[in-house]
Amino acid sequence: MKKHIFITSFLILFIGCDVVTTDFFRSYVTKYYKYDISLSVDTNKRFSPYGTIEIYPKKESIDKNYTWKSKGKNKLVFDSLSRIHNDMSYDKKRGYIQAPTWGHCFYYDISSIDVISEEDFDNDHPKRSSLKDVIRFRFNSLKKFIDAGYPEGDNYSYKTKVSYNKKLSEIGTNEMTMLQGRFEGAFTFDTAPTLSKTHHLTFTFHYTNGETYTAKVVKEFK
Repeated sequence: MKKHIFITSFLILFIGCDVVTTDFFRSYVTKYYKYDISLSVDTNKRFSPYGTIEIYPKKESIDKNYTWKSKGKNKLVFDSLSRIHNDMSYDKKRGYIQAPTWGHCFYYDISSIDVISEEDFDNDHPKRSSLKDVIRFRFNSLKKFIDAGYPEGDNYSYKTKVSYNKKLSEIGTNEMTMLQGRFEGAFTFDTAPTLSKTHHLTFTFHYTNGETYTAKVVKEFK
């Protein structure tokens, strides 16, 4: 008897998790994540022989979400972001299980990123000078997809995102907007330092709303 009850309960739970809900979405973006940034060194050499510096939510930061289902002041924030990004005419019914898996963005749009080191990098980059011309930023953005008017055929695929891999000094105006997901990005170096091998780096993020945010990390070059 107990076994029968257990199996029945499991099936109800399993079936319940697979129930598809259909909603009308005026905007393609369904969620904006707001949190403070943390940086972490990764020695993985897949993108660069010098490893990467990954972006993560800061542990102490409050992860605040604004979604298409938010209420009150949070919904006003979501609607305001939708207007800023011209994301107001998606107008589609879509099904999802538990929550939409598409249209997730970082709350902040970035106008520029500055990077300095407390140590001498090479003869052209003494300590506390800009390293923007030797550091690349890898990130994904939904901006071009939305600006193009949500091209048919891309709505259900990874084609909605545009991937960038540019030097910080070469990133154009408004390219670091509508960053996909929970700000999934990474920094890589084009070259290794010829002077100090250990660098205390300061990244300063300038947001388009006038705010700035600073994150620090120590990078050792082997």
